[in-house]
Amino acid sequence: MHQETGLQRKLAALFAADVAGYSRLMAADEEFTTTTLAQYREIMDGLIAHYGGRIANTAGDSVLAEFASSVEAVRCALETQEALRHRNDTLPEDKRITFRIGISVGDVIERDGDLLGDGVNIAARLESLAAPGGICVSSAVRDQIEGKLTLQVRSLGNQRLKNIPRLVRAYQIGAENGAQLSTLAILKSRLRGRGTGMALTALLCVGAAAGVAVYHHVWEGGPKDGLSAARDALDRQALEAAAQKAIAGRDIIRTEAFGGHDYSVVRTDGGSWAEADAEARAMGGALVSITSQEENDFITGLIREEEALWEEWKPGHYTGPWIGLLRQPGAQGPEDGWIWVDGAPLSYSNWYEHQPDNQGGNEGVARFHHWGEDRPPQWGDASGLEQARGYVVEFE
Repeated sequence: MHQETGLQRKLAALFAADVAGYSRLMAADEEFTTTTLAQYREIMDGLIAHYGGRIANTAGDSVLAEFASSVEAVRCALETQEALRHRNDTLPEDKRITFRIGISVGDVIERDGDLLGDGVNIAARLESLAAPGGICVSSAVRDQIEGKLTLQVRSLGNQRLKNIPRLVRAYQIGAENGAQLSTLAILKSRLRGRGTGMALTALLCVGAAAGVAVYHHVWEGGPKDGLSAARDALDRQALEAAAQKAIAGRDIIRTEAFGGHDYSVVRTDGGSWAEADAEARAMGGALVSITSQEENDFITGLIREEEALWEEWKPGHYTGPWIGLLRQPGAQGPEDGWIWVDGAPLSYSNWYEHQPDNQGGNEGVARFHHWGEDRPPQWGDASGLEQARGYVVEFE
């Protein structure tokens, strides 16, 4: 039956590779990127063949290959990243092409040479967790290569991967003598993937000292006007406290790319705007700045169906995630003085009617609200003392 339908089941190690920041590279220099990518693909394709692999699917900047052995798949990935790193060393930083690689092992269906199935999807999701130039593998792969290869192994814990119904334990691996990335650099790079689900607790704990340094730079140096004054009005102690503790219950539930930037949706068990602002900066990004209807539609698409982000405030009215919008102290009216966390003025807005209203005289930050299923989420002003179940981080 399998031969008649063109379907065949088999166990395979799946190797998924994708270029980090491909859209940005193409927008900056399409011809150079296309030519260089072809050269890099020659290197990768040759190594896949050398280690006994077969390329099953390619699309633009992505590659899916299968191997009979997890060990050979990992060896291929390690040598590929090392070879491409040497090639990148000869290029300006903004021209470098770096691949992320994810490897899983599982039962797959082969149909006319293409590979389908859960193992393929997991490999693709693991690839999105890897740092640019890095490799991320499943626990099954980790078990199969243990004792056979000398590697640096970093556990990423159980991951909630997009469209995968179960948790998947993931590991970042690298050659024993390879360069080590700092914890914050690893996180920042990893968040530039898509479909990431990752607990933030360990990162915030390790990154606390770095975070405090950032906040002292903001508060103790530079002018106390504009953005700095607005943040200052939200309580310096709250920011430093957020940087110094590992806040439990923070999970990145979704990461997607749009317009050359990457966006992560973070679910929390409750946190103030100041805490969200501090955590976003410790992650290497910032609370989202929304500057067009298209970007707003993209963000609402990310958060609208994520029930964990919304809390019913009164019947039919739900409060949602923080965004990077705050009001400068001394503004005369509720609609005056609003700026984004990157210092940009408010050139586009999507307030609900009667918002902002500065109710109580202390609503100086913004979040999404949702009134009724038939209306998309819009913005409302809020007090910096309020709690939210999530926030959206934007990465350059």
